[in-house]
This record gives sequence, structure tokens and C-alpha cells, in this order.
Amino acid sequence: YNNTLRGPRKELDDPLSFFLFQVAESVGDLAGRLKVPDVPKHDSCSALIKILPNNSDIFVSHADWSNFRTMLKVIKRYSMPLKRTPMAGSTLIPGADTIFSSYPGTLHSVDDFYMTRPGNMTIIETTISNNNDDLTHNIIPISVPEWMRVVIANRLSDSGQDWVNNFFLFNDGTYNNEWMIVDFKQFTPGQSPRKGFLTVAEQLVTNFLSQDMTDTLVNKTYWASYNNVYFPEFRKLSGEEALAQQKGPELYSWKNSSRAKIFERDHVTVVNLTTMIHMMRYNDFKNDPLSKCNCTPPYSSELTIAARCDLNPSNGTYPDSPLGHRIHGATDAKITNYAMMQNFNLVAIAGPTSDTQPPFVWSESDFDTKVSHVGHPDKWDFGPFTPTWMLP
Repeated sequence: YNNTLRGPRKELDDPLSFFLFQVAESVGDLAGRLKVPDVPKHDSCSALIKILPNNSDIFVSHADWSNFRTMLKVIKRYSMPLKRTPMAGSTLIPGADTIFSSYPGTLHSVDDFYMTRPGNMTIIETTISNNNDDLTHNIIPISVPEWMRVVIANRLSDSGQDWVNNFFLFNDGTYNNEWMIVDFKQFTPGQSPRKGFLTVAEQLVTNFLSQDMTDTLVNKTYWASYNNVYFPEFRKLSGEEALAQQKGPELYSWKNSSRAKIFERDHVTVVNLTTMIHMMRYNDFKNDPLSKCNCTPPYSSELTIAARCDLNPSNGTYPDSPLGHRIHGATDAKITNYAMMQNFNLVAIAGPTSDTQPPFVWSESDFDTKVSHVGHPDKWDFGPFTPTWMLP
């Protein structure tokens, strides 16, 4: 931290800066509350939960979308065998062992992607935006930041409803997300997942809604999340419904956005780990009709599952800034399933997709001298890997 190696018990010279590093994803919402202009809000993600044919398996996957300067990532594992009570014979807390995608110096995921044991749950989210400025007045200064609440909820929760109850205590109203809590205790291969397998919760500042979406998952065989608000009450309250009518559905419609339609069309192709990886790294923006927009050229690499906005031409014309040329896109993929959860592990891929697009190379990018990328490899062209843990 601050270019200095520190032991785990070393005092920080500037603890406030370290704390601000943890709450970075809340800064955009806080800026809105304080009416600070031109502060960028948080980035985006794609997520897919997929039941395989005959209920043989269920995959949970997540791709973080962010500025490419954030691609120096770490998959962390925190093992803290704390007991539920101080009494003799007390059992471990549900999240005594936690795996999560993260970054150097952060104490939480940020993305967010978590796996917990012995609770046997996977917790992921995609960010949703509050476009209703009136709601920013409800942000609560004296409360608990999102990153602390998610760590606590992961540690203490044994079910999706437990997680919702714990997470929304002392909600500060920043970093609004659609959370998906997947409880693998409620699934036996060969059988339909039981009630409580999938809980979906959305936060809109200090408001939240949650619902057991297991039946929807079973009926559709998939649940996809792509930064659009699901609950109708929140779609209207957030202003996203109005944006969809004003600017079109490609970015702002839960049902008809480009990613919604791609997931709807292609989820049936997911039949094993290889095809799930392909789904989460999918980007054929020049040829896929669902990536088209009223742009010049008539498509955008934002409008797909694994965005590569660096590939949008810098001299293009785009009606909405997210569709244009910028150093932004899907920076990874993380995937787990029933078997991997039993072994407490995952498969991950680092960097922007290069499945059907050229690998991202800093030295060949027009952002090379404009964006800090200290410690990064020059070329990002990595395959899937499974972490090897020192812990059992």
C-alpha cells in the first residue's frame, strides 16, 4: 500500500486513504448526494445461472466489467474458523471459509463474486443504476458501508433469506446492485433445485426488494443479470423505464436489452464447462444482429456478454457514451458449479475476451500512455485456470 510493504499488524500512516480505497465503488453515489459534478459511477457486469439438461448440474458465472486499469486481480481465500457462539461444541459460522475475486489491497471482492463454506453458497451481483436524483437525498451518512455489510452477510448467513436480512441492516444507500444468492444446499444433481436455491435482491438507495426466484429459474432453466433492474417497482422508481423509452432498449430494458436477448437466445448452448466459458466470453459484435445500434459503424462492442469497448473505433458516432470507444469491458470470468462447490473451487479467466476477438495488448492500444497499468502484462491472452490452494 502506497508503494510500501507492510506486515499484517503494521499501523497505516494514512488510514483514511486505505478506508477510501475500500469504498471506491460507493464514491459515484456519494458524489451524487453531495452534488459533485462529473464523477464517474461504478461499472457493470454480466452474470448467468444455468440449469443443465435433466438437472444434471447448475453453473453460476460472473464476468466483471470495468476500466482495463483494474485488470490486475487476485483470487483470495480467507479462512477464519470462527464459531457461532463461545459455547463448547458450537459449530462454525456459515462463511468461515470464503473464496472471492478481488484486488491488491482490498478486503472484499468489489466485483462481487463470493463462495462460502460450510454454508455452501455462491453470492454474485451486477450493478444497477439510480437515475432518480431525488433518491440520493436518502443516502445515510451514519451507517455501514456496502463492503462491510457484504462481508458480514457472507460470514453469518446460511440461506438466501438470511443473507438479505443481514446485508440490508444499516444500509447506507450506496453501490446499488442486483444480488443473486445461490444456496447449493438446496440442490441435488438429477433433481430440480428446491425452494431457497436462488434468492434475488435489489437495492435502490435505501429501498430494497427480494424474492425467492427458484421457480422462475426452474421454469426458464436460466437466470441472467446484466445491469438492468428486474423488479417493476424499482424500474419505474430508478428512472430506468423512462430511459428505455427515451434512448431505446439496447442498454436500458430488462426484457429487451441486447444482453437480455443474447442470453435468452444462447443459454441453451450451455451444456458443460467449456460452453459456459464460451457463453461468458462471447463477443461477436460485428456480426451479431443483437449488437447493432443506431451508430456509425452500426454496432457496438458494449452490446454483448463480454464487452470490448476498446474495439469500437475512436472516430465512430454513438448516441450514448457507453456505446463508444473507451478502455472498458469484461475483465474476467469466474465460474463454479455443483461439483466445484463440493471441492470449494472455481474456474477463472483473466483479462478481456480473446475468443473471437484479437487479444488486448497495451502497447498496441491508444490508451497505453493515457491509463496507468503498472504491473500488468502487455498482452492479455489467458486461458481458464483453477486455483491451487495451500489450505486444505
